[in-house]
Amino acid sequence: MKQRVRRRAVLALGGVVAAGAAALSIALAGGASAAGGPSVDWPYWGGTTQATRYANINQINTTNVSKLGVAFTLKAGPNQVGWETDPQEVGGVLYYTTPTDQVFAVNATTGKKIWEYTPKVNFFLAIAGGGGGVPNSRGVTIANGKVYDLTFDDQLIALQQSTGEKLWSARIANANNGISESAPGTIWNGEYIVGGAESDAGIRGSVQAFNANNGKLLWRTWLVPKPGQGWMPKTGEHGGGDVWMPPTIDTKTGTVFVGTGNPSPDENAKIRPGCNKWTNATVALNAKTGKLEWGHSEFCNDAWDYDSHQAPLLYTITQNGTSVPVVGQVNKSGYFSILNEQTGKLITKSPYVEPFSIPHRAPNAKGVKVCPGPTGGIEFGPTSMNPQTGLAYVQGENECYIYTLQSAKQTATHHTGQPDFGGSFAPAPGKFTGSFDAINATTGKIAWKDPLPMPAEGGSMTTSGNLVFFGDGETPTSPKAKLQGALYAANATNGKVLWKANLGVPITAAPMTYEVNGVQYVALAADSDLVVFKLGGTKVKTLKPNVPQVSTPKSNLPKLATFKKAGPYEWYKASTKQVVYKMVGGVSGKNSGFNYDGYYGGQANFEVPLGWSVTLEFSNASGVPHSLEITDSLKLPLKGIVNAFGAPQAVPANPVAGVKKGAGIQVISYSTTKSGQYYLVCGVIGHAKAGMWDRMTVSSSVKTPKIVVGKPTKKFP
Repeated sequence: MKQRVRRRAVLALGGVVAAGAAALSIALAGGASAAGGPSVDWPYWGGTTQATRYANINQINTTNVSKLGVAFTLKAGPNQVGWETDPQEVGGVLYYTTPTDQVFAVNATTGKKIWEYTPKVNFFLAIAGGGGGVPNSRGVTIANGKVYDLTFDDQLIALQQSTGEKLWSARIANANNGISESAPGTIWNGEYIVGGAESDAGIRGSVQAFNANNGKLLWRTWLVPKPGQGWMPKTGEHGGGDVWMPPTIDTKTGTVFVGTGNPSPDENAKIRPGCNKWTNATVALNAKTGKLEWGHSEFCNDAWDYDSHQAPLLYTITQNGTSVPVVGQVNKSGYFSILNEQTGKLITKSPYVEPFSIPHRAPNAKGVKVCPGPTGGIEFGPTSMNPQTGLAYVQGENECYIYTLQSAKQTATHHTGQPDFGGSFAPAPGKFTGSFDAINATTGKIAWKDPLPMPAEGGSMTTSGNLVFFGDGETPTSPKAKLQGALYAANATNGKVLWKANLGVPITAAPMTYEVNGVQYVALAADSDLVVFKLGGTKVKTLKPNVPQVSTPKSNLPKLATFKKAGPYEWYKASTKQVVYKMVGGVSGKNSGFNYDGYYGGQANFEVPLGWSVTLEFSNASGVPHSLEITDSLKLPLKGIVNAFGAPQAVPANPVAGVKKGAGIQVISYSTTKSGQYYLVCGVIGHAKAGMWDRMTVSSSVKTPKIVVGKPTKKFP
């Protein structure tokens, strides 16, 4: 499993400071966050105020970690997958969120529920930008006896920490414009500071602060210019510089640090030449006023979605006998950078974390293969840093994608709230793998590397027990897929894997740890389960993945040899009054892949004679999840989907989760018993609003089925 970097190879790279020596020159800013004792909390999203995900707890260590077992498990709930919450623990209570913004407080030693809160959230307002419009919540913020819940539709809700009672709520932004929130904010000096997401839909990234006592807006700082100003293109409504993860605060200087995402349109860099200031960057702001202090772009003129979207790490190194506060940040292109905290000047950066990288060719209409793809490199899961070893621990993904550029005309007509990729991207053929790398936090050199059988994106956590915990795995796309997601514990000094829990589900969140009454626990959200471990716990069992089911009733599929082919996606048989449509999601790069058979925004009208039987066979050609369902209204949130034609098959088993490329065929069959206007809609949240819908007209005046093609509607009705 472990691949040590041999001394000869290290010397060829110019030398690496030994882990022990590096430990002498590194200290966490402000010192360690927790003292040893019978109880040690994990009160912040990043474990410490410096977001280092380091815990000064050593009951579980290199000598006994092999004895870890399960203390208890908890379910996120039905139809919730890809759990990315980072739990927090304070005073023996564990707080966490579900993907749909529910908040739970449970006993941290038993899992027994203390309280829960379910907000009213409109999940259909967000656009189809980064994250595919799928709802998620990465945790809460705890301070001053309150628990702050940030919802997908931009509500900031303050709850009483002891009871879960709602105290007040405020609006972070106008969700009708397509902005969504998925990561919690950070508390400092009475302020709740948070970023804004969804620049992949042409929305301007921002950082804003609210009064932590009543939710009143204190300041808001935009990170990119308005359309037509600065480097922003004059045609189309574009954006960029979104802040995906929680800000990090230097509590001594009152400086807030954020990592920012790519500029948009994602793939067309020619219309925004230069470095596109404040995007793909680490940015420092005055936490009291929001004034921009400095920014360092880790990747310039990005055309491949290479965000610097992790929460920055704060720590101190020693250079020439002088202590230097620094910021550690990663970029999806595959590098870890070390910056001077006061100036933003690059001190050094690591080598590329994965085995290889194909040169960054500009996307074109035919499609080009680029490694890494838009998932990295290095994904959103947080990096950890151990002051004892002097190492930062970075996950890696070895994934290649095909980038295809859309026409300049289509890019120029983009409207805010629609996907603004400027093209499309799909996984390239080949096996995806991963790695876990330890990087010297002073020199940036790679100390050791653990190759992994699957990509790693959830993040890591490290302890004074000389351990580092991390996971791997991929999101399931088929009910028959055999998954291998696992949680690992390795020696933090040399990378030797000492313990492995085969959970059988993808790990898309970072582990955390805490100690209650002298017992140390390790907690992790995995797919749809929250798993908590302790020494001497029960045997680890493979979890049952919450895989979206794909309907493939072959006996119900008509034999098309006896049908008349009326078009590339349409067959009908008049004698039996049957019509079959083959609907392929993302079949082309039109509308950034958010289309059926290349049609989008109501461009196609599927005309069906009244009384005919209709069969829709849906498959997905895109790496972004899509689904197909029928509704009689496009009013959001979508209603009346089930039995829109008097048949329960009008909705598949997984309309919100959707399916990815190669996941099989969904089949919807029904009889048209009522005339009227209906719609073919992608049920994945935000995709309909992004243009993934077409019309279906049922009428007695229609004699034979046909597809009438017109112009797409630019704005969602």
